[in-house]
Amino acid sequence: MNLLPHLLHMSLSASAVIGIVLAARLALKRAPKWITCLLWMVVLFRLLCPVSLESPVSLVPALPALRASALDAMLPGIVFYSSYDTPLQKQIVSQLGQLSPTSAYITCQAPASLWLSAIYAFGVLAMLLWGLISYLRLRRKLTGAIRLEQNLWLADRIASPFVLGLFRPRIYLCSSLSQEEQRLVLLHEQAHLRGRDQVWKLLAYLALCLHWFNPLVWLAFILSSRDLELRCDEAVLKALGPEIRADYAAALLRFATGRRIPTALAFGEGSPKSRIRNLSRWKQAAPWVIAVSVALCVAVLGLCAFDRRSTEPDLSGLSYKNAANLAAQTQTLPFIYYPKSEEEGLALIQPGQVDGQRLYDYLSSVQWTERRFTPRTPPSPGSLEFCIRDDYRVTIYGYPWLAKVTLGDEVRWYRTALGDYKEALGLLLPEDTTAK
Repeated sequence: MNLLPHLLHMSLSASAVIGIVLAARLALKRAPKWITCLLWMVVLFRLLCPVSLESPVSLVPALPALRASALDAMLPGIVFYSSYDTPLQKQIVSQLGQLSPTSAYITCQAPASLWLSAIYAFGVLAMLLWGLISYLRLRRKLTGAIRLEQNLWLADRIASPFVLGLFRPRIYLCSSLSQEEQRLVLLHEQAHLRGRDQVWKLLAYLALCLHWFNPLVWLAFILSSRDLELRCDEAVLKALGPEIRADYAAALLRFATGRRIPTALAFGEGSPKSRIRNLSRWKQAAPWVIAVSVALCVAVLGLCAFDRRSTEPDLSGLSYKNAANLAAQTQTLPFIYYPKSEEEGLALIQPGQVDGQRLYDYLSSVQWTERRFTPRTPPSPGSLEFCIRDDYRVTIYGYPWLAKVTLGDEVRWYRTALGDYKEALGLLLPEDTTAK
């Protein structure tokens, strides 16, 4: 249930990075397109990396963490009605206190986080299915393709040359290409292979599948694909010289597809108008232009890869520091100790009392880092649970080195240090014993 709020947080942070990259892209309008392509790497990193890295200096604003309970509070749930026709069903449900004996219906409300997760999962599956269908349709058109040499193939049923494949990519050329067109197209597709563009495009499409609800991610996918094509166009001009612009523009117009293939790198992909305009304006960049552009690109990458470290105090009850402050206001607090031995089971559970000031001193001295995700496997036996209030608990585990703060239905996990659990066990002993 915490996955969707975390993805929303990732998408919002990436949206801020996309805005910064779009502004930098305008500033680098005259720079070589290979520099512009580097800018999209930080967007891809923010869209796919589940861990938020923090830095005191960052262009990305610090966003509050989203939780499922916040979505449930902001958005209404869906109410379902279920009918009970037989008197026995009505009597059973009436005894549970859910409806009167004369009522024929019982209501059940699905929280907003539940139905939003279902819609999100449906969208991800639809995007993945679209990519798979596009790939299979493209593979079907390659029936009867002839191998010319190594990874170069000739096909009759394709509308535009393209690169297909991830680990062993192949270049597919149209059988109607002239010798000059084949030379130009081959240089373009080889530029894609040198840049490992087939890998980058697949990762970009996976990011689009995960963030399909964000229009800025769609815009980033379109513009980054266009920049890849512009970079390869410039590589052809740099290799053969500007005198081949007319022939290259004619080839673009001939094989323009006007659409994007999510699983391949097509020569005629996108709008040929912007690519021909870039060809007409292209010239070899001066060294100082490249140096300034690279410096700006590195600055954007460094300042956007991290979140800005928040300087505001965490006032949430899920902060273990705030739990420490509340513990200091209580003379004694109950605890439950679950030893590591599994053979004796529940017989070893030991409740007791701990001094509130000593618990405050302990929680104030430790340095725990918050975990974004719930652990995949439950911690092993061996834990210590301090009850700040009836619905407010701090639990410390022996292995793995984890702790969690529970407030009602909300839980926040922390990563602890190696000796924190052993030090917490010392709180169970009398103060004069631990002093020795």
